[in-house]
Amino acid sequence: MIRMFFSYWIWHYSQGFRELFVLFRNFLQFIAHFFSVKEFASTLLYPLPFSKESQLKGLSFLTRPVGFLIKLFFIILGSASYLLVFAFSIFCFFIWAILPIVFCLLLIGCLKQIF
Repeated sequence: MIRMFFSYWIWHYSQGFRELFVLFRNFLQFIAHFFSVKEFASTLLYPLPFSKESQLKGLSFLTRPVGFLIKLFFIILGSASYLLVFAFSIFCFFIWAILPIVFCLLLIGCLKQIF
């Protein structure tokens, strides 16, 4: 029983942290790719893609500002999502670090109450 307890602690503070880091890195990469923040930032002033196919000359002056606003919206939304997930991951790392200690302290407190 004690061997299993120490094996869990070793896993929790070594491999568990690595797996948690990989999990949150994957979430952050997903958000970056989903919102295309890098691509939208590099093409912020380009017209929208559908405007190249349009032959209406009267619409050409509208596509750049509309494209700018749409891309800016997704850059802001993607950046906010990225920051939210990053803050949540820091919170989870903190909880992951202290949870076994809190559990042991609660267990000791309960055993003191029983005995």
